[in-house]
Amino acid sequence: MWILILFSLASCELSSRAEASRFEAPQSDLSALRNAAMFGETLVVQGEAISKLSASNNPGADGVLADVQAFGNVPELVRTWAMAARIQRTQSMNALADLAPLAARYPALQRPIRTKLLELPTGSTADMLKLAVEAPALQSSLLPSITQAGVESLAHAMLTHENTNSRQLAAGLLGGMAQNSRAVTDILSVYEFDRSAETVPWAGGALYVPALRWDRREARTLMGSLIEWYLFCDRHGLNQEKQQIFNNIRSVGLWRQASSPSFPVEDTVGLLMQWKSVIGAEGIAEILHRQGVRYDTPYASVLQP
Repeated sequence: MWILILFSLASCELSSRAEASRFEAPQSDLSALRNAAMFGETLVVQGEAISKLSASNNPGADGVLADVQAFGNVPELVRTWAMAARIQRTQSMNALADLAPLAARYPALQRPIRTKLLELPTGSTADMLKLAVEAPALQSSLLPSITQAGVESLAHAMLTHENTNSRQLAAGLLGGMAQNSRAVTDILSVYEFDRSAETVPWAGGALYVPALRWDRREARTLMGSLIEWYLFCDRHGLNQEKQQIFNNIRSVGLWRQASSPSFPVEDTVGLLMQWKSVIGAEGIAEILHRQGVRYDTPYASVLQP
């Protein structure tokens, strides 16, 4: 029995047995299992308690296993078993991603995480990106499913994901996918200015632009969108978001490819003046009109000869 417990818990290959023997443990039983897992006289007793907690249908078992994991007076092996049991009990990719960082400190958990990943249904693009960031060893398994979700799904995650590293990963993957004109067109569309917007579409996180080899038309389309959002942020006092845009505008490859003759200035009126030299006064007038500031100070000065 001892060898069986050690093998099953350490490798987290409990799934078929656990699923077949799920039981509803009363709260009193959970307390007894908690005591056995933490204070059992032998590893066999502790291992059996964790195995039963892993198989329990009682949601409270998750909290008990977390307590065992955090209890510093139990052997590290027992704590590792508790972590593996928590991984086995996850029911979603998002929940698995929350536990994935444990593998950085406990490499033995990479196998149960990988095993659980195969058992779970494919999650949302956001969940898969989160897991790919939290468990880099799983990226090779996750990236095909992430990219199959398509440009629109990835672009949405790049702008809205709660995790900055996940946004960055999405931007990198979009850069690799943009091998055809349709993908580039779809990517450009996510940066288009929305005159009905109340805030920027990437609110709450970093703004990323995929590193592509933009041709002149594409670079001008993208630059025009970024400049419109820059004006929007200036009008609404969104200074942090305004700086995020400028960090992308001053990309040498993008700015020069858009055919602007000089380095961009970090001033809204000055930047609009520079962009006027590229798209002309009529183009600038359209931008100002869309945002209702065609005749407002200081923006109207851009159209002066």
